[in-house]
Amino acid sequence: MKRDMGLLRKILLLAEQKTVPLSVDEMYLEGYEKDMISYHFYLSGDAGLTKLAEEVSQKTKGLIRPYILAMTWIGHEFIDSARDELVWEKAMRRMTKVSGSMPFDELMRLLKNLIHEIIYDKK
Repeated sequence: MKRDMGLLRKILLLAEQKTVPLSVDEMYLEGYEKDMISYHFYLSGDAGLTKLAEEVSQKTKGLIRPYILAMTWIGHEFIDSARDELVWEKAMRRMTKVSGSMPFDELMRLLKNLIHEIIYDKK
């Protein structure tokens, strides 16, 4: 599966609003299958953006499903950088000029630079 930064952003925006663990089972994002959403739950944990837990699902006959328990500091940093739709769209346009994807650290740098331009640019 390919990493989809837009999906990751959507998941984290939803997770930020929750006060209880976020389950893949309660997620519906138009255009995304459950297995893709589940994969991105795991990626968010691997990247240190979220704290995850797993549970054996009765609905899926024993398959493990992930829960997002909480966002981490870096997860909040990412969402704070990616929250604004105009900043996100601009970053995605620049990213597609390169190759359609980029390392996470570079995306964070790009988002922060775009925010910096908005805050400090006198135009």
